[in-house]
Amino acid sequence: MSKFKNMIWVLLVTIIVSSCSRNDNIIKSEPKHFNIETKESETPKSKEPIILKIQDNKTDVSKLKVVEVKTNNPKKVISNFLELPQIKNAGVGIKVVNLDKEKVLYEKNSNRSLVPASNIKLITTGIALETLGADYRFQTTVTYDGVINKNGILDGNIYIIGGGDPTLGSKYLVSKNPDYVSGIERKKQLEFLDIWIKEIEKLGIKKINGKIIADSSYLPKTTLSTTWEWGDLRYYFASPPSGLTFMDNNIRLTLKKYGKGISASISPSYSETKITNKVVIDPKNKNKITIVVVPYSNEIIVLGTLNKAIASYTTIMQKPAPTLATLFSEKLELAGIENNGGIARDEKSEIEKYETNQGMKEIYINYSPRLEKIIEYTNKYSVNLFAEHLKLEVEKKTNRKIKDLWKEKIKIDGLYIYDGSGLSRYNGVTPNTIVEVLKYMKNSNEFESFYNSLAEPKKNGTFKTFEDGVLVDNLHGKSGTLTGVKAYSGYMHNEDGDLLAFSIIINHHGMSGITIGKKLEQVMDSFYYLK
Repeated sequence: MSKFKNMIWVLLVTIIVSSCSRNDNIIKSEPKHFNIETKESETPKSKEPIILKIQDNKTDVSKLKVVEVKTNNPKKVISNFLELPQIKNAGVGIKVVNLDKEKVLYEKNSNRSLVPASNIKLITTGIALETLGADYRFQTTVTYDGVINKNGILDGNIYIIGGGDPTLGSKYLVSKNPDYVSGIERKKQLEFLDIWIKEIEKLGIKKINGKIIADSSYLPKTTLSTTWEWGDLRYYFASPPSGLTFMDNNIRLTLKKYGKGISASISPSYSETKITNKVVIDPKNKNKITIVVVPYSNEIIVLGTLNKAIASYTTIMQKPAPTLATLFSEKLELAGIENNGGIARDEKSEIEKYETNQGMKEIYINYSPRLEKIIEYTNKYSVNLFAEHLKLEVEKKTNRKIKDLWKEKIKIDGLYIYDGSGLSRYNGVTPNTIVEVLKYMKNSNEFESFYNSLAEPKKNGTFKTFEDGVLVDNLHGKSGTLTGVKAYSGYMHNEDGDLLAFSIIINHHGMSGITIGKKLEQVMDSFYYLK
């Protein structure tokens, strides 16, 4: 009788595990190693999740793994999400399309224009690939004017002429993890300056009777979006683009207790940023530091209280050109090439008054990585600065707005573009438009570059913390996050192998960013089963 009961249990386990084989989280072992019991003794209702406790007899008895077996009702998963108290009154738009079968699988308010946050980068990077091409490179040119005499003395100036390259000295080019840049990686950020010095030495220049002039006039002085929130301007992700962007236009502010007061310093030290320090010591209360960045002033005001020995913050460098000029001047001095220091000018007329009658002569052209690679950094790591540069470059080269360029290709009802990165809350886009962009790019010659630029779960960038499941080695997408805003859009294959394009945009939700991110992972999981 006991042997017969055991056979019944083996058969039961085999049926349950077999029926749940599509769940990537199910634990696969021989049935005889498991004791399985349902959460309730009664047979569960159809279409409701079954919670199984699976105990592996080969391991510690106390280690139980809880596995949720999904039902074959993906639309129920979506509707359950939409009925959450924090979502009921939110602005929600969803669209899922099977691109291979040209079939809409699900939509909810797909024509509602919503704030997309960084999902706007899909629009920016897609049109950048279409207009500039994957092989496009930005250029920074080093030149000189005047005459080099027989003693190696240049009677003239050295010029660094910016070309709108967002990657010059960028951490994204050298760091394995851009959120934590090592000391060695920081040195690599400046290796391009050593190349410039070697090219100057090849010309026999030993002394410069002139200045190092950094020219940022390639882009206008006013590149900061007027629709960005004041409170965001202090953060590293709000760095404004420059014709001569350098080191991601970021600086590090450090506050230290110094006797009875507090000292404030900037790294790199050669930055010309002015600090107005109004921080006081308060050992009884928590740190409360406010950084105020006044646009176009090159000044940072620091307010609040400090209760520990040291505190550091990454903030923005508003004028990178003079910083680069000063640094290059100092590097030349260290290499034994005297000069009269570095200055910056952001208008051509200001540059011309320093030029000699001999005209400009090229020393070296510093090329950026290919556009394909820049867009990969932009989408995988959601780099606002890169996206802003791409928007400016496309509009400069075409003399047209990004919105107008897309209007020639797809329907853009409800599309409002106020920046290239998505930091502006004035931006608006419908899930339908995002899906149309994804559909258009699928048929583009640039699709491979675009597809590979998107984040992938568990690998890197903004999808690195995704859970295991059907999205891993499948989903290629872009996230978008602002306070009260969460969006996901991209491509994934369903269980039949068809390619899907989807967009989810939520505005004014009542959850933390982490919580709603996890909820939307479950929603995207359900797309895998849509028919």
